[in-house]
Parts: sequence; structure tokens; C-alpha cells
Amino acid sequence: MQSFTSCLSTDPPGPPSAPEPLEVTSSTCELSWRPPENDGGSPVTGYYVQRSPARSERWIRVTRDPVPTTKYTVSCVRSLHLR
Repeated sequence: MQSFTSCLSTDPPGPPSAPEPLEVTSSTCELSWRPPENDGGSPVTGYYVQRSPARSERWIRVTRDPVPTTKYTVSCVRSLHLR
């Protein structure tokens, strides 16, 4: 008799595509992006949306919890960079 332990190993997923604006109003911007080409061997279950004020290198999460889809509406849009 032989015993063994099975381990599932996954690599980190690749990055999603850059977010693109779908609809922009004076106070919101609906974003859309494509999932990563390589999921690392496990389905991607969510995304964190981040923002950075113009001329800043500091990124701040816009979403507290992961976004389960590839769309999100950001409110109070000013001069921000999004990823």
C-alpha cells in the first residue's frame, strides 16, 4: 500500500486589463476591464479598484471588498488615475 498527499499549487494571476470608462457623468464614472489572460490555475473571484490623485504615486483602494464582476462605478470623480 502506498500513501501520498495531494497538494494543489497555483501561481498568482496576471493583471487584468487597464480599466476603461463606459459612462462618465459629472459625479460618476462606470469602469470596465477584462479578466487576466492567465488566472494562475484558479478562478479570479474579485478585484480591488484603486485610485490615485493626479500627480501622486500613492494608490488608495476605492472598494472595501473585492468586486466580483469586471464593472464598477466610481463616484465623486475628479482628476484621478484608476487601476
